[in-house]
Amino acid sequence: MSKKNLLSGRDKELQEMAEQYEAAKAENRTIYLDADDLADLADWYAVHHKYAMATEVVEYGLGIHPDNTALLVEQAYLFLDTQHKEQAKDILERIAEESSEVKVLKANLLLGEGKEEEAEAILNSIDDKDDLANIVDVSYMYIDMGFPEKALTWLTRGLEKYAEEEAYLAVTGDYATVADDEFADAYLMKGHSFFQLGNEESAMENYLQAEKFHLVSHGFINTFIGLNKTSKGEWKEGYDYLEKAITAEDSHDFALPSLYANAALCLHKMGKKRKAHQYCKKAYDLAPEEIDPYLIEGRIYMEEGEYEKGVKRWAKALEYAPYADTWHEIGMC
Repeated sequence: MSKKNLLSGRDKELQEMAEQYEAAKAENRTIYLDADDLADLADWYAVHHKYAMATEVVEYGLGIHPDNTALLVEQAYLFLDTQHKEQAKDILERIAEESSEVKVLKANLLLGEGKEEEAEAILNSIDDKDDLANIVDVSYMYIDMGFPEKALTWLTRGLEKYAEEEAYLAVTGDYATVADDEFADAYLMKGHSFFQLGNEESAMENYLQAEKFHLVSHGFINTFIGLNKTSKGEWKEGYDYLEKAITAEDSHDFALPSLYANAALCLHKMGKKRKAHQYCKKAYDLAPEEIDPYLIEGRIYMEEGEYEKGVKRWAKALEYAPYADTWHEIGMC
């Protein structure tokens, strides 16, 4: 069992399952539940510090599903949580399967014995290290065992792919809570998490802290503020920050086309038509196959009533990126 945040939807399901289980128990009725559901239910009780009930559920489950791996793994964690390490080891020896959850359990026991290298070797043998469930399980293991810096390595794997997933955000939030205030990477991770949760103010606070440790550039900060301003329709303020990002000494060439395109939209909204199209041209010159400038200038032309020119720009975007996301962006416009 990990000290983890239960996800909102699953927590409600497990609460209802617990009520059904307890009602059946009170009436001396047998209730059939899937092995994975019983393992999750035991975990739910353990998270709420009801270890006796958690143990009872696991034993009940093993009576219905003998030697089930998920239930045995949960039973081992319950022994660990209640300081019965040898019993946990005995349970592990009963498990024949070499699934990722079993490997995480083995690594947990090894870490508890101070065998960090052996634990990492076990984790490195996990087949799909980029799977969300594996990232979450390993990250929680490292957090629970007092190795937040190792949790960061696994969390970084999923940042781009799972940044909006509730399970990923939950473990990131727990990681950031236990990380040392001087552990610079925690600020960057917290910033990304708050941003995905829609809390721009807290995201900004953490990005500024990350900047102090040179994890992000000042150009990144200006870009972040500028794009947030434009998303709210604050065109003048958005343009000012984007312009700072464009002219910053630490600006990256790969980001410039998008910066110019978004600044162009701000200029258009500010009534500076000629300069807006000049900025789009700069974006095309820098990266002819970057689609953001075509999408944005297409929108600008449409708002100016230049429908044919707008369609041509969008057609160009579709030529370079004939995907559903491109059509979605055009549809939103």
